[in-house]
Amino acid sequence: LNVERTGNTVTISCLHSLAGFALEAAESLAAPVTWTPVTTTPTRNGLYDTIVLDASSGGQYFRLRRP
Repeated sequence: LNVERTGNTVTISCLHSLAGFALEAAESLAAPVTWTPVTTTPTRNGLYDTIVLDASSGGQYFRLRRP
């Protein structure tokens, strides 16, 4: 999982072979952590699936989870 912020966008990418995993986000890691699915559809970029999100609303934490 690679996360890169540029200006007001964040680009998240992972190997396409991890396609069976779901990307989730949380606003805080303080208990209890509430993870919500990222519903943006990824685009295929070579060996990677990539999602570009708006980062202007503040920080978030991300994880990959096998459903």
